Amino acid sequence: ITFSSQLTESVVANFSGVYDGGGYKITYNAVYPNNYFAGIYGLFSINNGTIKNLKVTANVSMSGVANQVGLICGRNNGTISNCEIVNGVISAEAGAKYSGLIAGTSMGTIAVINACIVSGQIFGTQYVGGVVGRSAGVIKACEFNGTIYSNGYSETDD
Repeated sequence: ITFSSQLTESVVANFSGVYDGGGYKITYNAVYPNNYFAGIYGLFSINNGTIKNLKVTANVSMSGVANQVGLICGRNNGTISNCEIVNGVISAEAGAKYSGLIAGTSMGTIAVINACIVSGQIFGTQYVGGVVGRSAGVIKACEFNGTIYSNGYSETDD
């Protein structure tokens, strides 16, 4: 699936349920607006369910500050498994907080990112990571191959 027009907001705002991508790839480009307090951006804004078997190629840039930015979801409260980011790019140098190529944040006792492969580049300011920008959940059996540029700090070891 390729989105032919440039996205300016998440495709799915608050996801609950199971999304099985079946190994298919979604390709998109996005420029997200300046919205620090409500700016949670990704293909899925907030994941409260399960996202699995999905490939994503995306180039995302921020026109200002945002709170949580990822290529699959801005905030993960559920499970993301067996997903792949292929040559993904996030350019969030304008002040985005919590940026990761899979998810901006992965928080809570049931938040899991499992068996994901990530390649790409991420440019950010605070809490920047290849897989996730900030996590209080579980990250296991994931692989990152790429470059992280940050002029701030990070709490994760991905």
